[in-house]
Amino acid sequence: MIASQSPGFPAIPIEAAPLPSAAGPVAELHDVLSPKGRLYRVAAKECALPGAPPARRPARWLVQMAYDRKPEMRIQRSFLKYLWAVLAGAGVLCALVGYVIARRGLRPIVSMGEAMRRIDSSTLK
Repeated sequence: MIASQSPGFPAIPIEAAPLPSAAGPVAELHDVLSPKGRLYRVAAKECALPGAPPARRPARWLVQMAYDRKPEMRIQRSFLKYLWAVLAGAGVLCALVGYVIARRGLRPIVSMGEAMRRIDSSTLK
């Protein structure tokens, strides 16, 4: 029996949500595919709901929730696309900076080689 459901919420079989574990106060989260192929994060937890008279309420209620992961997946795909672009740019930038540093570091050695080529027996005294 469904006591309450969000308007427009697609039907996910009640069996899709895992049964709650007695591990602790936090419900375990699981990813479940709906019959229409959408990905949901689903959790279930048994709890006592206060406020109703004991004669009218069951001892424990099974509360299930599902979160549509489509917007989250869209954000992750967008992030991955930008991550690859930034990594590619950083790789090119690192290569260019490394080339410039190497050229500047080798400049004294190049000038020493040129100076040695200018030295011959006539210039030695």
